[in-house]
Amino acid sequence: MPVRQALCGVGYLETGYGDWWKNAGIGSNNIGAEQRGRPPCNPTNSFLYRDTHPNADGTSTSYEICFKKNATPELGWVDLVHDMYETRPSVLREARKGNLYGVSAELRATKYYEGVGKTQADRINNHFKALSSAVLKAATALGESMPDGKPTTVQKLKRVAQGIFNAPKQPTLRRGSFGMAVKDWQRFLGVTADGAFGPITEQETIVWQGKHKNVVTGKPLKIDGVVGTETWAAAEVEAATLPEAA
Repeated sequence: MPVRQALCGVGYLETGYGDWWKNAGIGSNNIGAEQRGRPPCNPTNSFLYRDTHPNADGTSTSYEICFKKNATPELGWVDLVHDMYETRPSVLREARKGNLYGVSAELRATKYYEGVGKTQADRINNHFKALSSAVLKAATALGESMPDGKPTTVQKLKRVAQGIFNAPKQPTLRRGSFGMAVKDWQRFLGVTADGAFGPITEQETIVWQGKHKNVVTGKPLKIDGVVGTETWAAAEVEAATLPEAA
């Protein structure tokens, strides 16, 4: 999985999976921004496009270059696999380890990209940040961990909720309930914490449930004024994401 994640991250970072091309690049199926050399360009397999070269002072200079044209998106991905892994085994080695910084460093060392920044370290670090962001978006959307095995924020929150489902720490509360658990729930809602689950607490619970979802399934909570495991889990997740008081 880390090898695929790094590959897709680069594909997104370079061309938005081929969707960011404009003008002559539209429909080129060029995923990894593979070049074909200096102009003039052969229109059967390439197109003319403008790229930039970084300068030592942090600025960039634009130039024209030929980029490869592929018949299908699949061939575009084949090209990226070839350029990124087959011709650069050091990049593949880092990807297999789930080391995105190593991927960025080896791609720079093998001149896959020029990057942005005054120094070599700046260019690698900037590429790593952008690559990590791209991979994080995809991993979050797919419910995957990051290449290094660390969970995304969404996964962390779901694990918190799953822990409550698997071993409930709070009793089910409803109108007529009494005790410290009721006080905890009332404090969370922001109502008077008298430990008695009365009509006001019930109504505020219904309002709160109507604004929240089951953190595992994503479906709306049952709006019944009863604080069961699903409602406790949603509250636990919300509490975990609130900023700490100063």
